[in-house]
Amino acid sequence: MLLNKEKILENLEEIVGKDFASNTTEDLFIYSQDPGASESRPVDFIAMPCSVEEIRKIVELANIEKIPIIPMGGGLTLSGLVIPIKGGIVMDLKRMNKIIEINESSRYVAIEVLRDWIG
Repeated sequence: MLLNKEKILENLEEIVGKDFASNTTEDLFIYSQDPGASESRPVDFIAMPCSVEEIRKIVELANIEKIPIIPMGGGLTLSGLVIPIKGGIVMDLKRMNKIIEINESSRYVAIEVLRDWIG
């Protein structure tokens, strides 16, 4: 299936804003590899959501367009976990950086994403 990359990029820009969605050669190169020894692989898009609602919309778009999503946290993994196998959208979650709760006695941390998913 051939992707309509222009339309998909426009949709991603509507979801996360023009500054936080890209398919430029330079950005795709950066997101096609990690600091480890894994071979780089092509990426189709980068999206940087800042809310659970934006993540939901990206997942819906990817489902409609049949595009894989590769989540990326801090980008410090050395194991190739964020390298796409068949292209897709790298969803960079670095903008979701709020700590909701640190519970020392129960030894857990609730971060921004979990708060809305758990309810």
